[in-house]
Amino acid sequence: MYKKILFLILAGFQFVAAQTVVDVTTTGRFSTCGITPEVSIEFLPESTGSEIIDGNIVCTDPCGVTKLRVTVSNIRWDQSPGANWFHGLFFPEGEGVSVTGIIMPAGWSDFPTCTGASCSAGVTGGQGFYFDASSGNSCCSGATVNDGDPSNNYGDMDMDCGEPVTVQFDLNVCNSTLTDNTRTFMMRGTADGDTGCWSIGDNLENTLSFAISTVPCEGTCETTCEETLDTSFVNTLSDFTVYPNPSKGVFEFSEKVMNITAFDMSGKLVKSQNKASTKLDLSNLPNGSYLIRGTTENGKSFTRKVIKN
Repeated sequence: MYKKILFLILAGFQFVAAQTVVDVTTTGRFSTCGITPEVSIEFLPESTGSEIIDGNIVCTDPCGVTKLRVTVSNIRWDQSPGANWFHGLFFPEGEGVSVTGIIMPAGWSDFPTCTGASCSAGVTGGQGFYFDASSGNSCCSGATVNDGDPSNNYGDMDMDCGEPVTVQFDLNVCNSTLTDNTRTFMMRGTADGDTGCWSIGDNLENTLSFAISTVPCEGTCETTCEETLDTSFVNTLSDFTVYPNPSKGVFEFSEKVMNITAFDMSGKLVKSQNKASTKLDLSNLPNGSYLIRGTTENGKSFTRKVIKN
């Protein structure tokens, strides 16, 4: 079985950090390159029941939800030993935590879970993003490339100690779980020998962890974390739509929005629009997929993937 080469251009971008990151640690293939990733965190105004004071998240309401925009840059992956290419990255998980607003390197797709093909170790990973090749990297009989199934592809052959990548996501945390002076979050990585289809298993624990400083709330909340997260971040924009999608360039919103930004799938900012509007014109951009972000007049943020054809 041979891996076929796929060349990618990976680019990243970064937001201004407002939250102090206490510690960044790596294990496995994330650590053996000898360079520690950089983590910056922006405290978002959609947060409820918390505020930033001297770089610390200070909880004022245990029933609130803190929303953080996390940018992890300079992520490096050591392919040796075993020629195990980087294939999956799982987001932080646990009680009172959810992840939205995912922006990832080109050639990758987000999935709720992934289990490796029978020729690999067949490891199952959780919510995250996985490499789904655009050409030449399918290994399962009858499968097609770039088919939305991350388990039948090899990993990203370009990402190694000399080719870092950047990822971004919004981390939503129930304030009731901020019970100590620090809160640690861990991301896990897998090789294509685990969640993909390379025949050499990885057998390494590849982790990337970071911690934030917090001041816990006093008192308790009678509402469960799951109910709080569902109310604050899942259902608030359930009726918000972008149409037509796909479009030849002009996208309309179901309500007026402001502070709109558009990124290509490598993470490059390609359009910004500050004035409130119900439309976004991407006619001057090449055909392809884009991620657009903005804020409604009610102060709710959104991220949507659109296709220009």
